[in-house]
Amino acid sequence: AMGMLRANRAWRLLLAGAALLPIAAAAEEGALLEDPPGILGVAPTPPRGFTLTLGAAYDRARNGPNRDTWLGGLEAEAGLLPGLDLRFSQLAGRGAASPNPADPAQRAWGGSTRLGLRWQLVEEEGPWPALGVFGALSTAYGEASRPAEAAQVVALASRTLVAGPRPLALYLNAGWEESLNPQ
Repeated sequence: AMGMLRANRAWRLLLAGAALLPIAAAAEEGALLEDPPGILGVAPTPPRGFTLTLGAAYDRARNGPNRDTWLGGLEAEAGLLPGLDLRFSQLAGRGAASPNPADPAQRAWGGSTRLGLRWQLVEEEGPWPALGVFGALSTAYGEASRPAEAAQVVALASRTLVAGPRPLALYLNAGWEESLNPQ
């Protein structure tokens, strides 16, 4: 394993933390089951509940003058009503302006902001999966380009395959995203 790390010569550091912050809500017993990274689950945050996830990453390429990329972000969820929550995410990064920049020494910053609502339409019952929908507006920006806004709608489905202390679930996200200001 050590030889593979030397051969790869890529240094990666990932720092991630998650905290559940109550907002005038009673504490609930049981494990906190988070959505897999990059996937939206159907179950929303309970009313008056709040979840905050923070993350940071550093990536170093093997060679080239522009080797370091720094990334950071946060995602917050707030339960509004039973079956409905508000989701906000903010990502930021600094590094190469593109994978093959015209000026290899150019460093650029950029990021994206997303605000959306997740609504659970049907709870999982018997053989039937839980169903929901997620809608969001987002903007991506950076010093190397003009801001780009987009709208997104995602159908959500989940089904618990194994219940218990180590549950196993199947998630399905199918969606559509449209640029609101194509270049």
